[in-house]
Order: sequence, then C-alpha cells, then structure tokens
Amino acid sequence: MQERENRIILHNFGERFRSYRIREQLSLGVVSSILNISSSAIRRLENGARKPPNTINFWQRLTLLPNLSIDEFKLLIGAKDVAATLTMDEQKGFVDWYELKTGDPSNKKSIIDTNRIPYQH
Repeated sequence: MQERENRIILHNFGERFRSYRIREQLSLGVVSSILNISSSAIRRLENGARKPPNTINFWQRLTLLPNLSIDEFKLLIGAKDVAATLTMDEQKGFVDWYELKTGDPSNKKSIIDTNRIPYQH
C-alpha cells in the first residue's frame, strides 16, 4: 500500500509526452531521431496503443530531449501506465540518474549507448 501511495499517478505517458512534444514544437522525425525509435512507434505511444519501452536506454534517451525539465521527466516516469510496469526503485533510479546527468548538458549524449533501442511490444 505504501509503495502505491508514493507513486505519481497522473495521465498516461502518451498524453503527457504528446503535450510536451507539441509545446516544444518537435516533429515526430526529430523525436524519432533523438529517441532512436520509429515515428510510427512514437505515434503509437502518444495514442496509447503501446506502452513505453521498459529499457534503461529509452529513459536515458528521453533526457536528451530539448527543454525536458526534471519535473516533466518525473511526470512521464510517474504516468499511470508506466507506474504499473516500473517499481518505485526503478522510477527513483531513473530520476536520480537524470538529476545527476543534467548538471552538465555537454555530457548527456556521451553517456547514451548509441545502439538502436529495441521497441518492446
């Protein structure tokens, strides 16, 4: 019960992500390039047809998106459809990682594995 109460339960990941992408005026192509997943996969994420990949690389690559604040990152990782698949420790680990890495933006890209992220269906 305690773990459930500590989760940030808000709208789903896709709604939050699409809102961010439109506000920042980022095309599907630009986001696709940054996240290294197809535009159609992003569209399915935004429409709720797919859940976000439960991989470290996916969450790390999200931090490469322009103007994504730590608060927005927390909203994404705490979305109801993500919270159901990540433990509190995993959520906290990703948030801690993001907070550590955002101290020096020039280092962001160097810490990301450049291999293609496998999109998990």
